[in-house]
Amino acid sequence: MSSAEPTRRDFLYIATGAVGAIGAAATLVPLISQMNPDASTIAAGAPIEIESSSIIAPRKRSKRRARSV
Repeated sequence: MSSAEPTRRDFLYIATGAVGAIGAAATLVPLISQMNPDASTIAAGAPIEIESSSIIAPRKRSKRRARSV
């Protein structure tokens, strides 16, 4: 038997990889599709605005052992 000839083990490796890839894709599609906005949000048509001043605080300096942190 030549080593260049495909064996049953080679087929099983390829089949296992293909089934695993299909399973991973089937798992990821719903997870990614749930990130889309809701239909009522799209129907409203207004952009979403976020007040970022309350999220981003000004930098504060503190000292520890007489050194700026």
